[in-house]
Amino acid sequence: MTADTTTYPVVLATDENYAAPCGVVMESLLQNTDTPAKFEFFIFESDVRGDTKDSLRHVAESHGAEVEIRSFDTSRFSQLPQSFTADAYTRLYAPRELQQFSRILYLDCDLLVQRDVEKLFEVDLGDHIIGAVPNGPAPFISEFNRRHGFSEEDNVFNSGVLLINPGHWTEENVGERVVNWVEENKTEVEFPDQEGINIILKDEIRPLNHQWNMEARHYREWWMGVSEWWPQEAEGRNLIVHYTGARKPWRWGKFVPKQRAYYSYLKETPFIDTGAMPKSGVLFNVSQVVGGLYFVGEVTRVRLGDFRRRVAGS
Repeated sequence: MTADTTTYPVVLATDENYAAPCGVVMESLLQNTDTPAKFEFFIFESDVRGDTKDSLRHVAESHGAEVEIRSFDTSRFSQLPQSFTADAYTRLYAPRELQQFSRILYLDCDLLVQRDVEKLFEVDLGDHIIGAVPNGPAPFISEFNRRHGFSEEDNVFNSGVLLINPGHWTEENVGERVVNWVEENKTEVEFPDQEGINIILKDEIRPLNHQWNMEARHYREWWMGVSEWWPQEAEGRNLIVHYTGARKPWRWGKFVPKQRAYYSYLKETPFIDTGAMPKSGVLFNVSQVVGGLYFVGEVTRVRLGDFRRRVAGS
């Protein structure tokens, strides 16, 4: 794995707003591995307060893991599309600072880790620069492939979980090439750095099992009758759940899979006192009920619409 084969380096990038979710990623990862003390977190941050950094350190150190917090100047990205925070671009430059490792694991901060990621470090990347999970069914995939001249069968990879060979990444100057591509195409991109990674690293990405990055949207799509991806690939399995889009588990009145588990991990961190989610279990339950009722209403509207179309076409 590394010069010290007992160390598993994990990279996170956050600002103050995403610090609490960052803490949940760490807490859930460390609770779901047999070797928490072997992990070392490298957190690249901008505008994170001192007390917040202390809370992040507490999460790691309470499990015997190590943590190093590094400030990163995001001004380089000020002219890039800000679909997400500028910290999303920071991951592009983290590998060049961690070349002492043969591989590193990058994780987005809107994840819930209920799978032992130590096993990811056993994946053989071969000559590939990174390993990543192909996106599940989504309307944008065929359009992305068409627009960039790829075949319909080509994978489009989600960038929320990346197993990276930092030496190869740096040798190929991947970070700067992705940023340059985003700058040149900034009026056309929807998921800037993710699209850039897919373009620049075409044929250089090793596909990983879908359970390593399962988008929560598939749960909603299953209930709406749009896709069977969740029962096929997720149901009954240990997962890394990725809360892409606006439906985040910490937001009031949202109903998403594994939300109660997410809340339980948050309660084990100092961030439960920051208002990231209700400290009171009663208020959390109220939020879940509100979100659940709204979710049932959405599902009902979609299902009734499908039923009416079938009736009208019969």
